[in-house]
Amino acid sequence: MLENSITAHLSTVIGGQPHAGKTELLKYLSTFIPADEKVGVYEDNQEIHYRIINPNKKCVEFFVDEKVLYQDIIKAGLRHNIDWILLSESRGPEVLDLLNSLSTGAYCMTTMHLDDVKDMPDRMYNMLGTSNVTERFTNSIYKYIDLVVLVVCDKYEQRKIAQVGFLTRSNNCNECTIVYEDGEMTGKPIPKEISQRFRQYGIENPYG
Repeated sequence: MLENSITAHLSTVIGGQPHAGKTELLKYLSTFIPADEKVGVYEDNQEIHYRIINPNKKCVEFFVDEKVLYQDIIKAGLRHNIDWILLSESRGPEVLDLLNSLSTGAYCMTTMHLDDVKDMPDRMYNMLGTSNVTERFTNSIYKYIDLVVLVVCDKYEQRKIAQVGFLTRSNNCNECTIVYEDGEMTGKPIPKEISQRFRQYGIENPYG
């Protein structure tokens, strides 16, 4: 289902604690981005290695340092007609620029420190670090982020997916639908808005 989610162009956040395998999952899922779509990789330490994992695919790499911030390179990416934004880790006010980029029609994959899928919108809200934030920002999270995955690592360094949830905004209501938790499916159906996205890309059974 996660592989199909990228094929269906669902913007994805992968959460977890340090060393849980967030970036490794992002790297694997990046192989399902269509070859004819341009990817912008945004990072401060070279970890994603998109060009190596996906040879012959379109890619523009941007690196952050003391002079060039994430906000700067995300804005710069728009001038390159980026289809996908791969942001190595969302940790600060750059999330506002990320959402603004998604509002133009781009898609994204990013990671962040997270303990529960349902906490992701609040976590992203708190990253802004300012009180001058309106309810509109939270609504944008549910509108432009589609999929949230939580990965964990136990004391034996065994990594696994702990939660999978979909974010939707419909009829002025924000909703987080958890479809997988504690090693089993929850029985909740995939939201109709997300199901429509799957069907748009010819995927009738997201779990198939």
